[in-house]
Amino acid sequence: MNLSLFLSHEYIILDFNAPNHKEALRGMVCALGEKRCKEEESLKTLTDHESIDGVLSGTGSAIFHSISEDVPDIKIVVAISKNGIPHPTKRKQRTHILFLIISPIKESGTHFQILSRIEGFLLNRGFRHKLLSAKTKGDIIKAISLEENLARD
Repeated sequence: MNLSLFLSHEYIILDFNAPNHKEALRGMVCALGEKRCKEEESLKTLTDHESIDGVLSGTGSAIFHSISEDVPDIKIVVAISKNGIPHPTKRKQRTHILFLIISPIKESGTHFQILSRIEGFLLNRGFRHKLLSAKTKGDIIKAISLEENLARD
């Protein structure tokens, strides 16, 4: 599976800032042009499906994800925050790399493959450094493509 096929320049946000994870999520959903960014229940559902601790603990990264009847195809948003978003529970930690994955129900298997693959990429310090040092949206796509080609999930 080629993740870069699901990426679009319009869904990559550089210099992303938000006061907290809820507002970070809202900004990412709004980047999709989704009216859901105004709906608190939709945001709560996505917040309930956030990978930040566990495997990603200490990486400065987070993944929000959801399977929805409301989207026709898989959407991935990447947001890079140089300053970092405050961690929701750990005061001294900040999140610098955020992904949002929303998939239609018919693509649920692919959704979980993408989630797993992105988690694997984010465990690589070199990959995180490439994302954080990216100056353009094209640099983000290039970093993801390079990581895919290394085939080390």
